[in-house]
Amino acid sequence: MLMAISKEGKVIQLDRKTSELRLNQLKLEAQFFCPECEEALILKAGSKRIPHFSHKRKSDCFESYERETKKHLDGKQLLYEWLTNQGLRPDMESYYHEIRQRADLGYTLHNIKNAIEYQCSIIPEELLLKRNQCYIQAGIRPLWILSDDHYHRKGSQKLSLSSFQYLFLQINASGQTVIPFFSPQTNTFLLIHHLMPLTPKSALGKLSFRSLSNIPIHQMLRGSIEPIHFSRWQTEIRRMKTYANIQFGLFPRTFLDELYQSSIYPASLPPEIGIPVKNAYYIATSPIQWQTYLYLDVFRFRKTFSLHEIYNSFKKRCLNKHIKLRALSFGIEGGGLVAVREYVEVLRKLRILSTSNHFDYYLEKPIQMEDNLQHLLEIEKNFYQQYGEKIMRNAIK
Repeated sequence: MLMAISKEGKVIQLDRKTSELRLNQLKLEAQFFCPECEEALILKAGSKRIPHFSHKRKSDCFESYERETKKHLDGKQLLYEWLTNQGLRPDMESYYHEIRQRADLGYTLHNIKNAIEYQCSIIPEELLLKRNQCYIQAGIRPLWILSDDHYHRKGSQKLSLSSFQYLFLQINASGQTVIPFFSPQTNTFLLIHHLMPLTPKSALGKLSFRSLSNIPIHQMLRGSIEPIHFSRWQTEIRRMKTYANIQFGLFPRTFLDELYQSSIYPASLPPEIGIPVKNAYYIATSPIQWQTYLYLDVFRFRKTFSLHEIYNSFKKRCLNKHIKLRALSFGIEGGGLVAVREYVEVLRKLRILSTSNHFDYYLEKPIQMEDNLQHLLEIEKNFYQQYGEKIMRNAIK
């Protein structure tokens, strides 16, 4: 951390320009304290890193979780200069007394307080969510940015994402999803757009690069790139269905056992199961799995059913831990049900479901399993050629 309180109560601020003479003077003062937890701090100054203050070992303060690496210090300094060049007059390590929290950077824009947290290390998810909620309750708009060390690509448009990384998911002004990463080595933001979860730890998404020198803060999260083509989603979903039995850990054993007990093989699951929807990120469980449960519980045998019955099926599966929801920094209560409603609405738009009145649905076209793989692949190909673009538009609008 770059800010401390002296024993006289004076604020002491360090940066990369702090002179050796000034540092030697500070060392003579001997005592420095954290403005957040009031624990004693150690002044560290060397030839290779920005001078900074550090907590003693085994500290319980939030700041002790984020070890002051060179990358973290450089990142904060560069982001500070970026905001300063936009005339925003930011504060480095801005301290908010009303919530006893210190952000890496703080600034005010249009009379709204904003806090930026640049995260290089992994901290407990509950701690991040708690800090985020404190910001929101105090009327402070938080922006969480990950170090680019946390960006893990698995292939073209395919990403590896942990539950911790999902906490950095933002919704931009257009209502689209963005996860921001920052690289101080290249002065570049890496932004993941149009996130579409495949499994609890993998997703499709498009990557864009924004140079720090030519993008203002209000444009940083804009999603102006083209969406993912439906054929990419089709390929990944088909691979998952085909290799469900072979690839260990792709699906839980309990899910596969339930399919076999219902005389269903994962490879025979039709294209109506495994459709992307906009708010799918609220659900940690694969869309193939939670949509299959809706088929087994509701669509398979009932002639008519209500949205309420569909919701109840989903909630029961969550209660039994067959479906897991995901914690998000901006999460709303019932976000998983929003995704379920979107899935039902997509099936209605594709004329697979229809409404008999204002409350009840029925299957206009049967959702059928197909044991002949070649025939199923042909059905799938025709399905995506006919509906693929409409499905993807619904998933990002």
